[in-house]
Amino acid sequence: MTTTLPISNESMARAMARRTLREAPEQQRMAINRAWSRYAPTRQRRGPLFRAGLAYMDRCLDGRVLSRSVSGKGKAALAHWVFWEVLGEPPRAVISCAALDARHNRIVESALVRVSQHALQRLFQRLRTAEASVALLELMPAASRAAQLHEQALSNGERYAVHLRVPTGEGEAVLVWEDEGFLVKTWIHHDSMSDRRCTQWGKARADEDLLCA
Repeated sequence: MTTTLPISNESMARAMARRTLREAPEQQRMAINRAWSRYAPTRQRRGPLFRAGLAYMDRCLDGRVLSRSVSGKGKAALAHWVFWEVLGEPPRAVISCAALDARHNRIVESALVRVSQHALQRLFQRLRTAEASVALLELMPAASRAAQLHEQALSNGERYAVHLRVPTGEGEAVLVWEDEGFLVKTWIHHDSMSDRRCTQWGKARADEDLLCA
């Protein structure tokens, strides 16, 4: 939700970021195994197991889902979630994805991008929201781009030593390569950009060019 009392000062936004990182539940692993155990071996059909896994993941991720889709039927059924969680030490918000396919009744999860406390604070402050899911939804383009670049890095042995700017709906995320993965170091609202940067941001969004480095 968008709060009626805008988080317009840094101290309030910082407190919201710290509270989110402190109180958010960690990733719940092995969800499909728990769902599977509800059925006797003779009833372990793909349909019931897929529906059980779907319901279980929805409960696990309640309140933290950024996007959800279910497609296909029968063996071809596939469910996909993008969600946020808090992992690591020090704790950081992480945008992750999970997929469940009916053919194998298996959940595959992977992290897309980590988010620094500073970036989370800026999102709370400039988007004037008190909901972590609303704030982190802004970073979906950055998470998608980070996943693409991470795959390229693993395939080609590339390392990213520079800041990469990825346009988002209300601004742009600054990505850096850290510890074999991407981190959203900060997020800049378009109102805080220079005229030149704002023009580049608008052009990148219009051209659907996700990377404006």
